[in-house]
Amino acid sequence: MNDYDQDGLNDEFIADITFPSQADLIKDIHVFIFFDYGLRNTIKLQMQSFAHVHLQSVSGISKGTVLGNLELYQSLPLTSLTLIDKKYD
Repeated sequence: MNDYDQDGLNDEFIADITFPSQADLIKDIHVFIFFDYGLRNTIKLQMQSFAHVHLQSVSGISKGTVLGNLELYQSLPLTSLTLIDKKYD
């Protein structure tokens, strides 16, 4: 994990997965990455999400690279509630 702006929060997550096998034996890979993130200062908010990566090749997978961004956008203003609200956007 990398913190480029030195604010104490992770800005980048790098995962390197290695399989001790011959490349022609691996034809299909599914990777699930689960995220748990929250806000604590102005409003308390806790959310979970996941990313699914699927790599597939008929000749075998010797190496794969996937790049992506997890970006959080606020579509509606958040209200200050003291109870747990299980509405998701």
